[in-house]
Amino acid sequence: MRITACCIAKNEAANLPQWLASVRGYADAIVVVDTGSTDATAEIARAGGARVLSFSWTGDFAAAKNYAIEACEGDWIAFLDADEFFREEDAPTVRVLVARYDAEEHVAGLAMRLVNIDRDTGENMGTSMVATRLFRNRPWIRYVGTVHESLRNLRPALPQEMKYVESPVIYHTGYSRAIIAEKSARDLAMLLARQEKEGVQPLDDFHLADCYYSLKDYEKAAHHAERAAHDTHQPVGMEQRPYMVWAQSLMLLGRPGAEVRAVLHEAERRYPEAAAFFQLDGIACRRMGDFLAAEQAFLCALSLTAEHPDDAAARLLPLTYEHLGEIALRKGDKETARALLAEGLRLQVRHGHMLQLLAEACEGLADADVIALLNGLFDKARDAGYLAQMLAGTRLGRAALYYDHAAGGVLGRMDRLLLAGRPEPAAAQLVEELERTFVLADAALHSAGTDAAHGVWQVLMPNEIADGAKENERLRKRMERTRLWYCSKNA
Repeated sequence: MRITACCIAKNEAANLPQWLASVRGYADAIVVVDTGSTDATAEIARAGGARVLSFSWTGDFAAAKNYAIEACEGDWIAFLDADEFFREEDAPTVRVLVARYDAEEHVAGLAMRLVNIDRDTGENMGTSMVATRLFRNRPWIRYVGTVHESLRNLRPALPQEMKYVESPVIYHTGYSRAIIAEKSARDLAMLLARQEKEGVQPLDDFHLADCYYSLKDYEKAAHHAERAAHDTHQPVGMEQRPYMVWAQSLMLLGRPGAEVRAVLHEAERRYPEAAAFFQLDGIACRRMGDFLAAEQAFLCALSLTAEHPDDAAARLLPLTYEHLGEIALRKGDKETARALLAEGLRLQVRHGHMLQLLAEACEGLADADVIALLNGLFDKARDAGYLAQMLAGTRLGRAALYYDHAAGGVLGRMDRLLLAGRPEPAAAQLVEELERTFVLADAALHSAGTDAAHGVWQVLMPNEIADGAKENERLRKRMERTRLWYCSKNA
């Protein structure tokens, strides 16, 4: 049993090293088809052990991919895009998986979960799908579609099964924040050009909704998402996506809460196990000021997330805990608020608003208890400075001082005096800072030597100094010394 890994690539120098490292864990041969790169794609592929071929780009993804398939040898093909990969620890299991189904001739390919992550941060983008990337090397298994191409059995009389397997998972970085707008603009242009030439095809509304949403054209995104939600054609593993795009587009357009909730309730009836729709419903209710309904929706979402975890709900989970914690806090239940907000911070540790809410929920606790709670959520060595600065504006002054000391002193002297409950020295420090600013400004304006500058300063100067009050003699002398110093420095 031999596996050939292949991909088509154009200017994929940034992604190919990871792709090559992944496929070397399971492939017997590697084929890379360059569709017109101007970077080091071909050189990197060759250095990584790939056979590199060239294909003149025609604007047809299926044609390019089928050209790559024709160049593949062996029994199975692993056709992951250049921005897709298996985790290093999962790559060796691919051969084991293929070997398990190799003798079952009715299994033409293996479908698995594909999760979108951000290339720069590794963050789960909250969307996933089912994708077939492993399939037999047979002449009747080919790609169809100029854009958003799909794998098809060209001999439907010969029953074939694409077997779904739970693992391994494919990770895709093509929807990363840094590149999604450019990629969506490209896909949109290709989709519209193909429609102009060939007419509307199934799933067009689905893909158009995604393109317009990524390009922040929420009116068109909502329009196509509504059509896609009611279409009989749905991409496997992404059936809920049109409702998400539809509802979120309406929210971003500032549409009435009742309109948004009508879409979400339709989605909840159709997909009652999908926690993300209840999370969005909670957000919509909160925006409407209906905190009771928001709390009910968020609690329902938490229950569903525990029973039916999914990527969209996982991405909204910190926000769910934040809103539930804030609602509990407003109800006066600080203990529940602390528990909820702590869970949220465990998922998204540097969330400023959630930390401020937690600080409010900790008011009245002993300093040692507050610090113990925060030390359990944060890395003290890494986050002490952040905690000191964030807590300095709350009523947890002693905790702020604790983390300021741990960070080696990130707060100003006046802040530390105020947090320590010493307002008199803090006031003196403030007077000194204001006086220093005053005399430097006076020196700068005096050095300018223009009538306009003197006129402005006469208006801004405190009356006591302008009138020559005796008690301000010290300040006037300081002003004179600073003027001389400033002039000497700028002579």
